Amino acid sequence: MKNKIIALMLSLFLLIGLCGCATSKNPNSNKDNKKPENNKNTTISIAYNGTDSFNPFIAETSLNRNVSTLIFDSLFFIDNNYNLQNNLAESYEIDGKVCTVKIKNTVFSDGTVLTAEDVIYSFKAAKSASGRYKQQLKSIIDVSANGSEITFTCSKNDPYMLNLLTFPIIKKESDKLTDEDKIALPPIGCGRYSLSDDKTTLIANKKWHGGKLNIKTIRLINAPDRESLSHAVEIGAIDIYYTDLSDGTILRMSGTRQDVNLNNLVYIGINHSRSLMQNSNMRQAISAAIDRTKICESAYFTNAVAATGIFNPSWTPTKSIQSIETSANSEISIENLEEIGYNKKDNGVYYENANGDTITVRLLVNKENQFRLNLADMVVNQLKSVGIKVIVDKVPYKNYVTLLKQGDFDLYIGEVNILDNMDVTELLCAGGKAAYGIKKDDTTNKTTQDMIKSFYDGKATVADIAAYAISEMPIIPICYRTGVLLCSEDVIVKTEACSGNIYFPINTMKIN
Repeated sequence: MKNKIIALMLSLFLLIGLCGCATSKNPNSNKDNKKPENNKNTTISIAYNGTDSFNPFIAETSLNRNVSTLIFDSLFFIDNNYNLQNNLAESYEIDGKVCTVKIKNTVFSDGTVLTAEDVIYSFKAAKSASGRYKQQLKSIIDVSANGSEITFTCSKNDPYMLNLLTFPIIKKESDKLTDEDKIALPPIGCGRYSLSDDKTTLIANKKWHGGKLNIKTIRLINAPDRESLSHAVEIGAIDIYYTDLSDGTILRMSGTRQDVNLNNLVYIGINHSRSLMQNSNMRQAISAAIDRTKICESAYFTNAVAATGIFNPSWTPTKSIQSIETSANSEISIENLEEIGYNKKDNGVYYENANGDTITVRLLVNKENQFRLNLADMVVNQLKSVGIKVIVDKVPYKNYVTLLKQGDFDLYIGEVNILDNMDVTELLCAGGKAAYGIKKDDTTNKTTQDMIKSFYDGKATVADIAAYAISEMPIIPICYRTGVLLCSEDVIVKTEACSGNIYFPINTMKIN
């Protein structure tokens, strides 16, 4: 009997010892990020890529970059009409090249206080990362802190510099954390949700500065490739799906649909080295012949908004200024052609001048993008209706880029993502990354550069740039593409998504 009592006591001591020696595998873990039980009234599912990172500065897939917006908040975000909205920013001031932002009194999901040093650390991580954030923050050349205030210095007097401060905020050096196997852990954020220890669920952050969320948990469905994503959508395994339609295809889901404005301008670029294209009347003739409304409907299957000028038609500061007709106006085209001597038709089809020369232009297009191929075909027919002949050169993307750099084209179909501060320098000024066909010594280029310089010197407004781009037409704006957010029938959506915060509707979302 005595031996049994001793054995029982030893077992008890061993059990207590084992409990006392238990260690957490995740240094980020806290009582809130354990995987909860699912409740159909407070749980939804979204897709992610299990082979990619949740670190917003190194994530390679759009799926994970979008998921990261649920974990990490930013100082500001841009809504669906490109208006600036405060997020972690309490207030701000702009004075010339300098803006000062005061951050809210809030905490990260692990309970530690958000500081200006965390913002500066995140800014430097974003600026040194490859891709979107590096380009976005290129013009912000210095940052410093004083208490809860952060001062950003821009390389120029940019009245819209705050629109660039949408990079995610992570806890300082939390991107260096690893588990006991030396595998990198996701950084710590102060967003709406935090990641469960097994990285398969997002859990509502009870410390979030925005208040309580109706959706308490979000299941993450692994979709590492196009086929698995398509299958997940088709069988209803996910409740929310977003695509920017960059590849020209869309998956179907029964439920509700939201169009998401993108700052992606589709345009016809012009080779200003060609004598005929140097004439603004010729550029105006081409522009007026384009039926932008029909192109949005037929070439982009309504996943685009007709351009009324160089800037996004949803943007308030230029909405009343931009006046390009979205339907074709053949009378304006013919008037401009007559101004440059093309006033009679050859065999009733193409206009010719006094020497019997007709107008024939070559249009370069990337044949791997179905939207742009559709657009090219429509441009051929629309320009033919005003007596201009178009020959389309459909080439693979690699050849397309080579020909653009060589200037071997008359016109080309291009697409550019304009930064949220609406800076069009890279598109309209010679030497810009997207300014193919624009010559340094061209009169139009010099005038464009002077106009943009005047804007950043505070001597011109963005409305002046918009009006100039319409009158001189250095490029021909066609449309702005839109993305699509699809939600299942069980999801009640009350707010709009926006390109920088795709899952913004989750803030007020409910489940039937």
